[in-house]
Amino acid sequence: MNLNKFMRQFFYNIKKIHFLQIPDSLKVSGLKKSELKNVEQVETTMQELKQLAKDKNVPMLVLTQLSRKVERRKEHTPLVKDIPHCKSVVPFADSILLLYREAYYDPNADRSIAWCFIEKNARGGLGAMPLIWNDEKIGFAAAQFAPGSHGLV
Repeated sequence: MNLNKFMRQFFYNIKKIHFLQIPDSLKVSGLKKSELKNVEQVETTMQELKQLAKDKNVPMLVLTQLSRKVERRKEHTPLVKDIPHCKSVVPFADSILLLYREAYYDPNADRSIAWCFIEKNARGGLGAMPLIWNDEKIGFAAAQFAPGSHGLV
């Protein structure tokens, strides 16, 4: 998949929302009454954003920071369950993309290599897409493979 084409196709008129975090201390099982209100608020917000995107016919990008559980695991690759209140968020998402840079956890790793894990995709397949991280521009670019090899160019 060509990342630049993907970005142009799906994110041309995108509306971006930075998803405000609910504290990690909030536990989904055994909720207190006040905590239940927060979970319901997340679900209601997701429903409203999904409806707004449909009504306005524009893509909606909701960003969220993953829970700190990722950092406590030996394997730091992000999982859908690391999304705060994933049971309230995932049903409303058409796509879920998780970004990962090994160099964030391992100072000896190549700083320029990153991955985009496509964990949910209403319009296509799932999998992992290699990316190149640019420290100077603080951004990603599509990675390219050398023909006939398994290594990044």
